[in-house]
Amino acid sequence: MKDWLDPVTGRRIMLLSDRPGINRSFYFHNNPFMPPVRPGGPEKMVFLGGTASGNQYFALDLKSFAIEQITDIDQSAEGAPRIRGELLAKKRREIIYQLGKSVMAVNIDTKKIRTIAE
Repeated sequence: MKDWLDPVTGRRIMLLSDRPGINRSFYFHNNPFMPPVRPGGPEKMVFLGGTASGNQYFALDLKSFAIEQITDIDQSAEGAPRIRGELLAKKRREIIYQLGKSVMAVNIDTKKIRTIAE
């Protein structure tokens, strides 16, 4: 992990992931933090990362800094629906997103995907 002191503020800055490719945080009003399953457990930060098959959701464990891929949806074919948008349903521990004309949810722990609406 890379970290450094900001020369202006003196604050410590940490690079949370050195995952290759393009990695994107959620839009500023969508809180990307999933609370721990049990008190004292790891909080996770969800983000979007580019892969050969398109954008996928990943979770960063904020204790160990391990990264886990949550979705594995093939979006590489021409005209294939793309993952768009994101919200966290924290009580259900799901990422809500759009895939083409469908609204989907994936559980961050089990990776089970369900259709919410079409």
